Amino acid sequence: MSLTNCAPKLREVPDSLAALARHILFPALPAVLRHVACEERALDLLSAFGTGEMRFFGIEVPLRPGEGGFDLGVNFTEKGGSGARLARDLAEDLASGALVGEAWTRCAAMLQAWCAGEARGVIDRVWLEFDLRRGGAAAYQPNIFAGPADSITTEAFAAQLPDWFDRMTGTPPDAARAASIRRLARGTGQGVAVFQAGAMIARPGAPVRLCLRCQTPVLDSGVVELLDDTTAEILRREAAWLSPLVPSIDVAIDVLPDGNLVPRLGLEARFEMEAGVEAVEAGVAALGAALVARGLADPARAAALGAVEGLHLRPANGGYWPNSLRVTEALTNQTRLGVIMHGLHHVKVTANRAGEAEAKAYLYYAIESLPAVLLPTANQAIGAADSAASPLRAVKREADPEPRIQAAMPASDAASESDCSAQPASSSASR
Repeated sequence: MSLTNCAPKLREVPDSLAALARHILFPALPAVLRHVACEERALDLLSAFGTGEMRFFGIEVPLRPGEGGFDLGVNFTEKGGSGARLARDLAEDLASGALVGEAWTRCAAMLQAWCAGEARGVIDRVWLEFDLRRGGAAAYQPNIFAGPADSITTEAFAAQLPDWFDRMTGTPPDAARAASIRRLARGTGQGVAVFQAGAMIARPGAPVRLCLRCQTPVLDSGVVELLDDTTAEILRREAAWLSPLVPSIDVAIDVLPDGNLVPRLGLEARFEMEAGVEAVEAGVAALGAALVARGLADPARAAALGAVEGLHLRPANGGYWPNSLRVTEALTNQTRLGVIMHGLHHVKVTANRAGEAEAKAYLYYAIESLPAVLLPTANQAIGAADSAASPLRAVKREADPEPRIQAAMPASDAASESDCSAQPASSSASR
């Protein structure tokens, strides 16, 4: 793994996420959302992470007029074993000098502890996030996010989180900061829970971020009670126009090294597929129109949000397809087919005290195998003309009747996107 320059080092290995991005996912993006320089940096990063290990990643695209590029996030899981290989690779590359920078050192130390079992039962998934829009060497310094294990209680996770943040950021323990983090992580009542916690170690000041999932409407969830007066006012102001447009909003809060809150909030607007495909499509269009009206989105980019969804099956013309999916199809006599899915995960609006705001769309990419009976008939056969995307709406709304078979994949690749901290609602065959 060498990330010391921006020249893409794509390894033409069929199971690599870099090959997947190069041959299918980036070309499938609407042209208005593409950015060649960031795609090259993303391919460099994805190819550096090896092969057959990760089944889910995403990019975060700014929607404001005149602002291009995207950021990259890659998911690793304890269950799949991909974190263990990453930890080993990072240790080797830091020792050889292939990787440099305090952010990578902190990231490697945290992953070593995680994979050694110290975080077992506390953290079971990790995201590395790269600010590719910054370009240059900064693009290769990671921020790190952790998702709590399903088995840990809110209270237990809140108790341990300050220590993990200290470790990730290299910040000396501070009682006031720890108390602030624990208070936020505990939430209030049953309507709020931390689903992701991040250390922004590649950014100045290295703030820490708590992402809170609101099970009820955001202003009724108890989030306001966790905030100081300034951030509470930001939430009320932005939720006033955003809440009527979306069924679910999560809140991202940054904490400064002294324990005070950054006077800025991120509101992540999600659409749940249970409402029906037509309702979701109408909701995305209405949200896009509102973002344009508020000057937060370019009209062409807002319109493109409805065109990022797609499902690919193996092409018949000998084009790119991951070997692991080919073998899965063969082992199941094509009763299960490999699919590559992508779509809109959420739209994030970030606003500060002065009322300045920006909007970004998070697009997810996932690899899976599904029963052939659930897939669109027109594109079901291996003899499909090409890998052009079918709409995800074509997947039948039925539960997967068969256990997932991934016998062809390395043990480190056994995790699916359902192991991620924020599972894409539109990637499930049960929708």
